[in-house]
Amino acid sequence: PLCITASSISKVYIRNSWKYTITNAVVHSGLYWRLAHGFRATRLTWLSFILTAAMLFYTHNFSIILFVGLGAHHLFFVSKSRRWLNIMFAWGGGTLLFLPYVPLWIEGLLQWTSIQSPIDDVRTFPRLEVMTVFAGLLVNGFYFLWFPLILSFGYALRRKRNPAIVRLLCIALIMILTLLFVAWQSSSPLISRMRYFLVLWFPFVVLFAYGLTSVPRWTAITALFLVLWGIAGFQLGHSAKILNYAGGPEAHKAQMYPPLYEYLYHLKNKANSTDYLIGFTVLMHNGRSPADYYLQAQPGLDGVFVGADRGRYRLESDVETALDEHPYILFAYDPKNKPPNFDKAFGIIRQEDYIPCTVIVDNPDLLVQRYVQPVMGCGHEPAPIAYENGVRVIDRSARYVPESNLVQTLTWWEVADEGLLDEYNVSMQIITPDWQNVRQEDRHLYEMPPWNIIELSTEGLPPGDYRLMMILYHRDTGEKVSGLDLLSGETANILPILSFTIETDS
Repeated sequence: PLCITASSISKVYIRNSWKYTITNAVVHSGLYWRLAHGFRATRLTWLSFILTAAMLFYTHNFSIILFVGLGAHHLFFVSKSRRWLNIMFAWGGGTLLFLPYVPLWIEGLLQWTSIQSPIDDVRTFPRLEVMTVFAGLLVNGFYFLWFPLILSFGYALRRKRNPAIVRLLCIALIMILTLLFVAWQSSSPLISRMRYFLVLWFPFVVLFAYGLTSVPRWTAITALFLVLWGIAGFQLGHSAKILNYAGGPEAHKAQMYPPLYEYLYHLKNKANSTDYLIGFTVLMHNGRSPADYYLQAQPGLDGVFVGADRGRYRLESDVETALDEHPYILFAYDPKNKPPNFDKAFGIIRQEDYIPCTVIVDNPDLLVQRYVQPVMGCGHEPAPIAYENGVRVIDRSARYVPESNLVQTLTWWEVADEGLLDEYNVSMQIITPDWQNVRQEDRHLYEMPPWNIIELSTEGLPPGDYRLMMILYHRDTGEKVSGLDLLSGETANILPILSFTIETDS
């Protein structure tokens, strides 16, 4: 049975956490069976039981399905003794070992509930259809194999009447009911992804292996079954149908997704919170890559993957939408395997006047370079402003361009309440050292987000020192709003943005 279990998990693209989950499930269930049914147990047995319980929590949240099944069996089928109580304490010890991870788990749960599920872009299953999906995956899509499985298992139950197998069947049924309950309560049908069934595979392959090895002349029957099952698994794993059930960043091994691990590993501590990644992907569904979900789920990194084969119109739509909302861009690609539309995407970024800055990742398989709006400049340090009414400037920068007689300022805005957009205006003013207003431009706040460039002409101004000031004020009353410059620590209702000097004409 363990050999069948091991082979059953090798048929699909499974990330390492699930391989560890299945291994732990097999080992932990075996240890539980020994402990619960009176077999000799050493200190090493108990220690392994506690550690595998903790590891199941760490490797994947859906391990709880196994604990529900084992817990129900422990409650209803195992005699209440000192060892029964020791098993309960051991499970509690495994739970305690998971406590250090709980804050991060809660943070991930909050992000998961706030980010659109990638399954919306792969395939959406009705909640009750998850069992149909599971039934198909168990036999690698070859439903005919259910006949020998059901017949052989029914034969074994009737002829051998093994109480241990009946108990294992109860555990499997309880796990199924738990899965259905989670699917029913879930706001999105995440259960439809293949890897969420892997904990269920363990008890079922044991049950069916018991059935196959209980019939007369079982060796030939089991061998034929495994051959057919293996051929079906090979065909399923190499068919487009696998995309209906696969999901997760591990699928980059089949070049379906970008290598997200490489992105996250190399960009750690290098990308700023204001950076926005633009990369390329092969797999697109309904205009969106499932890889976007996993990228956004990582704290401090946001971005989008555009289709590697998108034509000019769709490509412009994807890239320009990203540029419209972010003045800092991380342009990422594989330098050895550039996508077909690489030059078009790169041309759009340069066409929008973004300037190249630091190459922050330069590896044989991944190159990531930062591009920014010229007003910001490559050496710009973020300078946010928090206004007391809930309006926030995420970042701002300004520069004086003497050859064009222009002062340019870029501000990046967000508001706590969209109703504020209709209530306030923004004023940019050039003033002299004695606070004389010599140039001014006002705009409605609703014209500003997410980011905006305002230009003020310096044509005709006499040589001297000047300052560019920013004011946020109520549209009807004219009352100025106090803001805190989070870079300098200054609090005022008129905040300086830039100091510059107009030189004497030579």
